Amino acid sequence: MPGSHRAISSTFLLDLERELLRSEAGPTQAFLDQHSAARLYVTFTIAGEMAAGMPTDSRPRWEDFLRPFEVLPCTSDICWEYGQAYRYLKANGLPVGANDLWIGATGLAFDKAVVTRNTRGYGRIPRLTVAHYYGPCKGLFTYASGMCSIVAILDISSQPAELRERALRLSARVRHRGPDWSGVFADERAVLAHERLAIVDPDSGSQPLFDSTDELVLAVNGEIYNHRELRERHASYAFRTGSDCEVILPLYRERGPELLDDISGIFAFVLYDRRSGDWLVARDPIGVMPLYLGHDEEGHLYVASEMKAIVDVCPDVRAFPPGHYLTQEMAEPVSYYEPVWRDYD
Repeated sequence: MPGSHRAISSTFLLDLERELLRSEAGPTQAFLDQHSAARLYVTFTIAGEMAAGMPTDSRPRWEDFLRPFEVLPCTSDICWEYGQAYRYLKANGLPVGANDLWIGATGLAFDKAVVTRNTRGYGRIPRLTVAHYYGPCKGLFTYASGMCSIVAILDISSQPAELRERALRLSARVRHRGPDWSGVFADERAVLAHERLAIVDPDSGSQPLFDSTDELVLAVNGEIYNHRELRERHASYAFRTGSDCEVILPLYRERGPELLDDISGIFAFVLYDRRSGDWLVARDPIGVMPLYLGHDEEGHLYVASEMKAIVDVCPDVRAFPPGHYLTQEMAEPVSYYEPVWRDYD
């Protein structure tokens, strides 16, 4: 886990090399002493970068320098995380160097914090945990865009009051994701709990959100980039808040799950129809926003922003796939994101 296993960035190794050359202990050595029991790793890109900075006859010195660290190999998971992070960063105009992105992708793929003093750069990579070893900001940070949390229990068949209490307990496990507001909706068939970090419309955007008829209930973690355009398209709809996520409600009334073709953003949400009992669960195409699902022993469906919220009540907990949606009548999530470049020959 990120707390005990760290991936070292190139800035850390360069600072460490400088300290060794000066024979003076500094921040890097202090970090190593403080985390002597932790396993430390370097990416294959860093190992190559360090080799490129040494003469051709210095391989023994290079190997000795890297001896305290385990070199992580390149895997398909790293390549996937790199590609997804690259698309997100490019789409949002967030520059990150290619080598730093490989390091960050390795941290994501192997679930390891990246140790660096370049927290600003690495902090642009969604879901990456960053450990700062230099200066007054030393510590462990996890960066995420528009972070809130969802815990939902769907298809309730019995004990709705007890399951509401359970949902509140489970939601408390991820309250760090949403310190500004805690909200819950419950009826005899569903519970939606939400922890909110207020970014857009902090005064009136508390969740769960309700449509103008109070029949649709929505809990969202994310940000809808084109919400202003969609609000203009639904000018006759009686919006209740300024939340960017509220546009999902009239879109669902109009198009059902096909609304996912209209929204641009990063999101994970649960939408529940009180009248029909149907529901819609969806995750953004890249998977920037985390989402997990599972079932308890009674067959109730659980959805949560973090695995730790439901792992002890759902023996089959798993990640909800990016670019997919799930409704009550479906056995498995179905892909809605089918970009044309996938068919390129």
